[in-house]
Amino acid sequence: MEIVILGSGSSIGVPAIGCKCKTCQSDNPRNKRSRASIMIKWDAFNLLVDTSPDLWVQAISNKLNKVDAVVYTHAHADHIAGIDNLRSFNFLKDGPLDIYGLPETLDYLEQNYSYCFEEMKSSTWYKPLLIPHRQNHGDVIELGGKSINLFTLSHGGMNVFGLRVDKVAYTTDFKAIPEDSARFLEGLDLWVIDCLKYDESPGHLSFEQSMKLIEKYKPRKAVLCHLAHELEYDEISKLIPANVTVGYDGLVINA
Repeated sequence: MEIVILGSGSSIGVPAIGCKCKTCQSDNPRNKRSRASIMIKWDAFNLLVDTSPDLWVQAISNKLNKVDAVVYTHAHADHIAGIDNLRSFNFLKDGPLDIYGLPETLDYLEQNYSYCFEEMKSSTWYKPLLIPHRQNHGDVIELGGKSINLFTLSHGGMNVFGLRVDKVAYTTDFKAIPEDSARFLEGLDLWVIDCLKYDESPGHLSFEQSMKLIEKYKPRKAVLCHLAHELEYDEISKLIPANVTVGYDGLVINA
């Protein structure tokens, strides 16, 4: 199984517009972060997690030409606003795409991007065509011969989905782990985990909180994601243990 970090950044991206901080002014390409998203690949199946506003450039940069299904973690703009780009994958597939998410997430998408769910009026892929599948905490979806476990986390007062596939977990955008979700984070080979900045945040983990959770659950390897411009790549790389990697756009992990 292969995990591609399509986007490693926070909601405003890095560099932030108009910012003069050392991260935003850095020449290090690993400090250039598009909005958070990953692709999980196994056999011939490609599972996209979220459609960030930067999906087009992420797909071009990573030579992605196939999406088989999409899981949405939640309905914040930095995780959904690239939804229209899915029509390219409809075209390449020549068929609709299945999408999965919490009921409230898909309700929001159907209300605000209703055209993506309406019947096609011609054979030309002039818009996305998506088939929604509402899921709840603890549901397991079978895709491409694998079981995808979906579990809820708390993100500033709202529920978001985390995913576990085999011994790999992806948990972007969360602050707390409900008691019944902890079991999905045990015995991991790889944990891609939220890590916004050094300071406390109402909806995200701080660097210290991410490190404490990694120490608690002891994944074989962890990758920090959803990084804001307060975290400079070289600086934070000096602060982490050997089993932790600072995520960056284009990082490919085999698990």
